[in-house]
Amino acid sequence: VDDDDDDDPEEGREDEYDDEYDEEEESEAMVLDPDHPLMRRVQAALTVQLNKQNERLELELREKIVGLKERQSRREELGVELYRLQQQLARQQADLEAEQDKFGALKEERMLCEKQLGEANLAHKNARKGLKEERGKVDGLRGEVERLSNRLNYVKSAQTSMETEIAVKRRHAEKA
Repeated sequence: VDDDDDDDPEEGREDEYDDEYDEEEESEAMVLDPDHPLMRRVQAALTVQLNKQNERLELELREKIVGLKERQSRREELGVELYRLQQQLARQQADLEAEQDKFGALKEERMLCEKQLGEANLAHKNARKGLKEERGKVDGLRGEVERLSNRLNYVKSAQTSMETEIAVKRRHAEKA
């Protein structure tokens, strides 16, 4: 301690206080030299405890490293599986698009065929209607032909009968 510090009366009080504090500390916790015989047992116990803790931590570290390697391996496997599934999905999407294109083309073709079928059905309906009308005309003409044929037969029969009558009358007239 400097002489200048001794001149200050308050400084002297602090020194007294420090001395008292040091004495209390020494009595409460006595610091032993590391080579002291009492320290050997504490150091041995501490060494055993630290060695056990070190072994436990090394074991945990090894387990975590193994777990990490397993997770990395699993992650890699999942990555490969994901890639394979993405490739499969891409193929299926391409197949789906191709099928959708085919479906669209078939749908258009079906619509065209249905339109043509509708037109053919309409043409068929009109043809049947025309045929029915023509059959009606044919039946009408057939009936007329039959009537005319009957009339013709009647006229022929009348003519034949008249000719026969005329011939009979001529013969009578010639005889008379």
